[in-house]
Amino acid sequence: MNTERIIDILYKQLTGSRLSAGEQALLDAWIAENPEKRREMVESLSDPRRIVEDYRMRCMIDTSRPMDEMMHRLGIQGEAEIDSRASSQHKKWIPYLLKASIAVACIAVIAGIFFLYRGNRSGQPELTATVATLQKIPLRIENMGPGSSRAVVTTEKGETIHLSDPVSASQIAEKAAEGPLQIDVPRGGEFVVTLEDSTRVWLNSESRLVYPTRFASDCRRVELEGEAYFEVSRNPDAPFIVESFGQRVKVYGTEFNIRAYPEDAMVYTTLSSGSISLTPTTGGGEVFISPGKQAMFDKETAKAAIRNVDIERVTGWRHGRFVFEEQSLRQIMRDLSRWYDFQYEFADEDAAETIFMGSIPRYSNFKTAIAILEKSGGLSFRVKDNQIVISSQP
Repeated sequence: MNTERIIDILYKQLTGSRLSAGEQALLDAWIAENPEKRREMVESLSDPRRIVEDYRMRCMIDTSRPMDEMMHRLGIQGEAEIDSRASSQHKKWIPYLLKASIAVACIAVIAGIFFLYRGNRSGQPELTATVATLQKIPLRIENMGPGSSRAVVTTEKGETIHLSDPVSASQIAEKAAEGPLQIDVPRGGEFVVTLEDSTRVWLNSESRLVYPTRFASDCRRVELEGEAYFEVSRNPDAPFIVESFGQRVKVYGTEFNIRAYPEDAMVYTTLSSGSISLTPTTGGGEVFISPGKQAMFDKETAKAAIRNVDIERVTGWRHGRFVFEEQSLRQIMRDLSRWYDFQYEFADEDAAETIFMGSIPRYSNFKTAIAILEKSGGLSFRVKDNQIVISSQP
C-alpha cells in the first residue's frame, strides 16, 4: 500500500478532517494488515526528529531578500506585495513538515498499539492524547503564512492524485479511470480546475467538488460543498447544474459564486454576470437570479430569499482580498481560520460580535492580517494551548 497516501490519510484522520469513503476504506485495509508488515513500514520511514530539525534549520534561511531583489529588478510588483508573496513562498512547506512529523510518528504509535485499535462508526480512533504529545512544533503567529494551491483528487476506486498547480480535466483524466471524481481542497489551500467542457472552477479552502470525467451530452452536473467561483462555458444544449445541500443551480453560461459550508444554515449563491435559476432538489418553484443579486437558500425549509449584495465583497477571496462589509469578527474568523489553517476561541463574546468594514490582503501573512484587526477593532490575538485566543483589549 502506498506509504505517502497512508501518511496523508492518517494526518487527516488524526487532525479531525473528514475522510472520503475511499480514504476510509484504505485506512481500514491498512489497519487490518499484518502487524509485522507494520513494523517494517515504520523502520522504512524517516525519524520525525529529523523532520523537526529540518524545519528549524529552514526557518533560519531568509528567502525574502533574494526574492525581493529579483522582483524589484524585474519591476513586477510593489515592495509591500513582494514581501507578502515572498512570505507566502517561504511558508508553503511548513504545513507539509508539520504533517509529516505528526504522521510519521503516528504510524510508529499505531504499529505498537495495533491490537488496541477499535474503530467506531465514524472511523475515529481514540488517539487524542497521543496526538497531543506528538505535535512538537508550537503554533507561532509570526510563522503563520497564507494558504497555497493544493488539492487531492479521489477516484471512484479510492485512488488519489495530489495536485499543487492549476490543472485541466484532461490532465487529471490521464491519471484517473473513467467515473466520478472528487477533488478536495484542504484548510490552508485553494485550487483552480478547468473541467472537460472548459468551465473553470476556483475552489476556496476546505471545499469539495464532485464531477464526472466526461459530461453527458444533454447536461453537465457537479456537486459542491464549501465555496467556489464558477466561470461556466456556454452551451445552450447542455445546461450546467450545481447541487449543494438540497439546492440546485441551473446555468447556461455565466459567472457566479456559491458558498455552501456544512456549518452554515444557508447556501449563498451570488451572480456576477449572466442569468441563473435556483430550485430545491426535492422539487418546487424556480427562482431566477440577476447580476448583483444573492440567493439565500435555507437548508432546513428549502426556501430562498433574494437580496442585493456587493459583488466585490462576496468574490473578493478570488481576487486576493478578504472584504468585510458589516461582518462580525465571528464570521471573519471562520474564513481566516480556513485560509491560515488554525483553531481559535474567543475569550469574551464582546470580541466575537465586533463589527468590521474593510479588507485584508489574502496573501499576506497572518501577523499582518491581525495587525489590521487589532488596530481597527481594539482586539488582542495571542497563542494559548496551540490555538489563537481573541479578546478585547483592556
